[in-house]
Parts: sequence; C-alpha cells; structure tokens
Amino acid sequence: MKISDLTHALIRASEKAARIARTIRAEEDLFSLLIEEKPEIKRHDKVIQDFKTLADVLIQETIKHDLGKQFPGLEKFVYGEEESEFTNTNGETIHVRVCDTVEETCSLLAKVLEGNAKAPQLLARVVHEDVTLPDIEKISAVTQELPLNSVGIWIDPIDSTAQYIAGIEDASPENGVYSKGVQCVTVLIGAYDRESGIPIIGALNQPFSNQDVITKRWNGRIVWGISYKSTNINSYQNPESMSQPALQSNAVDETSSTQSKKMKMSHLTQSNSNQEEPVPREKLISSTSELPDILAKFSTKFQVVHGSGSGYKSLSLLDNVVATYSCSSGSTYKWDTCCSHAILRSLGGSVLDFHKAWEVVKSCKDTGQLEVELRKTELTYHHKEVQKQLGAKQWANAGGIVAYRDIQIVLKLLQCLC
Repeated sequence: MKISDLTHALIRASEKAARIARTIRAEEDLFSLLIEEKPEIKRHDKVIQDFKTLADVLIQETIKHDLGKQFPGLEKFVYGEEESEFTNTNGETIHVRVCDTVEETCSLLAKVLEGNAKAPQLLARVVHEDVTLPDIEKISAVTQELPLNSVGIWIDPIDSTAQYIAGIEDASPENGVYSKGVQCVTVLIGAYDRESGIPIIGALNQPFSNQDVITKRWNGRIVWGISYKSTNINSYQNPESMSQPALQSNAVDETSSTQSKKMKMSHLTQSNSNQEEPVPREKLISSTSELPDILAKFSTKFQVVHGSGSGYKSLSLLDNVVATYSCSSGSTYKWDTCCSHAILRSLGGSVLDFHKAWEVVKSCKDTGQLEVELRKTELTYHHKEVQKQLGAKQWANAGGIVAYRDIQIVLKLLQCLC
C-alpha cells in the first residue's frame, strides 16, 4: 500500500473520531448517559476516579472498522486501551462494534443506551458518515510503498478523558498552555513498523481547538507527520516558524493563521528594544503529579508549565509553545506517545526513555558520542515493557518519557539532575 493512502486514511479516521466526540458533548442528555465510572485505580501514586465512556469504545471500534474496510487485515493490528465492551446501568455487557448498516449499529447502541431512541440514531449516523477531506498535495506526492503486513496502529480515542467529561469550555491558557478544559482533549492515531517498533505516521486531532463565539460550535484541528526512510514531512508549513497545521475540522486552510504569527512572536528570546531584559527561560511541560524534587531541579534552568493529557502536552511541544515534555514515571502508554512520536521524528525530534536517557547523560564520558548514545534510548512500540503486568499496564512506557524537537534541550534538561 502507499504511505500516502494510509496517511490520508489515518487523518480521516481522526476527523471522524473528533466528530463523534463533538456530537456526544453537544448532546447533554446523550453525554450524561455515556459516562460509566470505572473502579478506583491507582495512578501517579494516588487514588483517582478513572472514567470510561462509550465514546472511547465507539471511536476505537470505528477506527478499526474503517481502516479494516480500506486495508483488509489491518484491523487485527489496531491496538488501544479500551476493550470493546460496555456495561449499561442494568448490568448488561454488550460488545460494541460497527455493524454493516446504520440500522444495525443503531439497534446495538440502543441496547447500550437502554432503549433511548434519539441517542443511538444520532451516534450511528455519525459512525457511518463518510468523512470527506481533500487530499493533501504534500502527502499525495509521497510515492513510497509500505508493506501492509509490517504496520501496526496505536490509538487513544479520547486522550484526557477527565477533561472531556468535565467539559470546561471557558478555560484560559497560562503561559500559552491550557492546564484544564476541553482544549486538552486529543485523538491520537499512530502507525509503527511492527518489526522495528519505530513510529512512522501520526495523525493528531484536537476536536475542541476553537469555539465560534456566535454559534458556540466547536471546531478542531489536525496535525500530521510522516517519518519513513528518507521521507520526513508534516503539516507544519515551516518547521522554523512552526506555523499552524494545514488541516482544520470544518475548514481547510493552507496558510498560516494569525494565531501562529502571534505564537512565533511570543517565542522571541530577547527584546531588541531593551537589552537589559532577561532572556526568557525555555518552557518544560509536565504533569502536576511529577515528583517535586525533580521539578525543583528542572526549574533552575526551565520555566515549568503544566498541561492535561499526554496528547495535549505533546501538541504543545509540536506547536513550539514549549521546548520539551517530560514525565519521569511510567504513567504514559504506547497509545499516548506513538502518534506524536512519529510527528516529532518528521521534525527531527523524538521521544526517549526518561531513565535510560538520564543514565546515558550521567555515565557517558565521551561528549562526542553523547547524542548518539541518547538516540539509542528512543521508545519503540512493538514490545511490552512490563512483562509481569496484566492488561494495559503491560504497555506502559515504564521508564518515563522525555520528548523533544532539539536533542540539545534533552541534554540541558537531564543535566539539571546530575
């Protein structure tokens, strides 16, 4: 199959996922039906309430269905966090899937939603809707072939589920970053080579990127990247200025937006009019659950900012709002990082194992070899890192992560710990 065909398919799949997410949030009665509370689980060394939504399951199964329809057999190698089961309030467990027709899917969803008439029809219609997006010339120009039997897919149907459920629509960014709000929600689809584990294509969709002030309707945006052999292309017009990505949900714009111009201006490192002004420190985005002593050391060289959701933190890095993204614990998973990792590779960056990279910085005496050794700690996506765990935890990025566009930033960051 052509890389261009798969990339366009992943972009369309991300947009359909975003439309499902927006449809569910827009229907308040529907949304209240779809929240199913998971048992308490321990994460980030504290007990929190995790939530599972039908949106997660339905989106994951829709992506599997659509990719399998276009590339028969690929659906067997589409992986994610969610099981395809949903338990309704009557305790009945239903295997959620996309059926052959709208009517059949509607009938199945009616069981999940206990006979609710409106919701299943609405969801089934969106699931079966053909997403029409214009082919992207830059992608279509890629003529390389990719063996179908070499590709695996990691998906996170709704990253930052807690923010999706909370539904805060009037959050404001601090230092260019949202710490809460629906803006933190992302759909993550990443393709990787099943033999090497290296990520090759990413399609990241931010369903709630901006809201129309009059209609209150949310629009999204799509970021994509291809990194395969000699091909490294992405949706950013100019990697140096990091303009806005080309595709937006409900609107396609190949030109840089006003927002991106403002973004570029905000990253000037020193004022020309006042040479005495201090040079702003580069920003590190992290979680509020990061170890305080690590954050304290990082803050000696970086301005630490906080965002919600691994996908959104990665998007902040891709957008050049921050210089790096790190998490020292094993609280992210393969489906959290595969997508953005592929896009970062297309920009010359990567995602490394935090603790392995730290060991390299501490132990490598040959500064000429330091970058080479650091690159050997890059994450891969074809093997379980935690063999003795069951379920999702097998696929944790157990050594933590550090993501970058410029590897010199990683050196600067990890040297703070030495």
